[in-house]
Amino acid sequence: MIGVLPIDKQNLKLPDDSTVNFTATIISKLTERLQDVISSLKEDEWNSFKDGLKTVICIQLLSQTYKKSNINPLELLLNASIQAERLDIAKRVLKLIENIQENKDIPESIWFELLVLDSPDNLIETIPIKQIPFEAYLKCAIKVVPVLIQFGNFVNQLSSHFDGAVKDNEFLIDLENIIFLLDFLRNKPSDDTNPDLKTIRTIIDASIPLRNKVGEYMSTLNVTINDFNSIRDIFILSAESCVLFHVKKEEFLHKLLTSGNKHRSVEFYTRWFLAFMTPNKKKQSILDDDEFKEFLKAWTTCFAHRSDSMIEIIKGIDVLISAIGDHSCSEHFIKHMIDLCFEQKSIIEKIENSVLLVQNPKFLSEFKLKYKTNVLSTYQNSLKELENPVNPLHILILIDDDTKYQNRFLHELIEMTCKDIIIDDDEILQDVFYQPSNRAFTYFVLFLPSFKTTHTRQYIVDKLLAQSISWEEIGMRWDDISAWERYTNEQRAVADKVWAHIRETSSKKFELVRLIKTENDKMQEKLEIIKMIPSCLDFYCSNATDKQQYKDLLQNIANSFTDKIIRTVVIPDDIEKLVPIAKRLDLYSKSNVWHLFRQQPMTCK
Repeated sequence: MIGVLPIDKQNLKLPDDSTVNFTATIISKLTERLQDVISSLKEDEWNSFKDGLKTVICIQLLSQTYKKSNINPLELLLNASIQAERLDIAKRVLKLIENIQENKDIPESIWFELLVLDSPDNLIETIPIKQIPFEAYLKCAIKVVPVLIQFGNFVNQLSSHFDGAVKDNEFLIDLENIIFLLDFLRNKPSDDTNPDLKTIRTIIDASIPLRNKVGEYMSTLNVTINDFNSIRDIFILSAESCVLFHVKKEEFLHKLLTSGNKHRSVEFYTRWFLAFMTPNKKKQSILDDDEFKEFLKAWTTCFAHRSDSMIEIIKGIDVLISAIGDHSCSEHFIKHMIDLCFEQKSIIEKIENSVLLVQNPKFLSEFKLKYKTNVLSTYQNSLKELENPVNPLHILILIDDDTKYQNRFLHELIEMTCKDIIIDDDEILQDVFYQPSNRAFTYFVLFLPSFKTTHTRQYIVDKLLAQSISWEEIGMRWDDISAWERYTNEQRAVADKVWAHIRETSSKKFELVRLIKTENDKMQEKLEIIKMIPSCLDFYCSNATDKQQYKDLLQNIANSFTDKIIRTVVIPDDIEKLVPIAKRLDLYSKSNVWHLFRQQPMTCK
């Protein structure tokens, strides 16, 4: 009945649900029982059957509803029971669509092209060319080739047809379609038992026109940063194919990196690096180790001379290092980037804007080693000059102040720098006791926040604490007390602050002022004896034969104050015996009356 229905553009109104559903049901039933239907046909029913089949296929194709079920009505023509009539039915469908559509495109044109490849009357030439993606072509070829490959010269015809379709721009050539095609061409273990699939791949991969078209497309492509990942995937997938025969990877990437604007954005260089110099999620890379090193030089050359770009790149280098992962060149990349840092003075002097923002431990560790070798070694003898503007420790302290003392890595650099500074015990005491100064290195270490956690501060505190304990337990020297007594007001303030700090950091409550007073009192007491007894000897015992012996002994005692601890200076017993008498007589020696009395001649009665 359907075979005799007159279907044309006047009476066919689509979409019509009842018509579409009806034909869909017929297609479904024919797909299931086509062999039975063919077997039941009489000779005079064939023409009507083919017209009816033509009609339902045409309605389905024009309505496009079959796409929802993913069952193409033209697949019916691949059924073995209908092969003898395939070309005739296809011709009838094409003619009916042409009558209904007039100048409009033919739906599923690629299906028709492959289905009539072996048509002796060049039926394929009547099919209008329509640009399609490779996915559509391959979806059809995978269905058609296994059925028609058995007929005559079909493989050669298929190869010629594919080349011709490429030349006629029948395929949509863009990055997405190239990726799809290359992925299809990759041999998968599950495909080893599918010779028909291998045939399709061989035809496509051997296509010279395809190589030319892809090469032409890639050479004229106006690449944006959003294309980088797609291009990366293309180069990875092309490893097993000849499709990119005319695209030289190194040349393409170098041109992409260096051509166009001389000053590209940091985002461009970052995205370029992530796309082409780091492995993808499957750990696949497009560059071997030697290529990586060469491209790394080319990449950094583009921006290394621009401090602003370099700073931004270093600031975001954690992302790049993470993307490289365990790549064999990751260590080389880190060292190369650190070398560039030290070639730019602005990077080192303003590390708070770049390096101090980095978190990667490998980068930071390598940076520290390079900093020690390239920077600290140069200023080894001037690191204590904290007011010298070119002193790296001075610079680090300024940065630490600007960053509110919060950067852990900066503190590591300061600590490392302090380890290169040699400070001895005498210098510590000179800076804070004998010649106390708030410009001295020791003072800076004790009170600048940047040194709070350094071993140098702790060393100084420990040494001063040990000295205070020694003074308390053993005693002080005469020059210690003399230094204290000679202080200016400014020096007194420095010394008071230093020893107050030592007292605060120690559980032992050390009072330096009280100790000095105690030690000074002991010294003055002994000095008074040394001064008092010679006067008495001269006044009362001027003719004594042992007077000089006593004087020499007292002078030796006086001299010992210059090189001995005050507590160890001992008054001999012979002198101690004279002390009570000397004290009494000394009182009289200060009296004028006593002097006059002593001058009177003495008479005995």
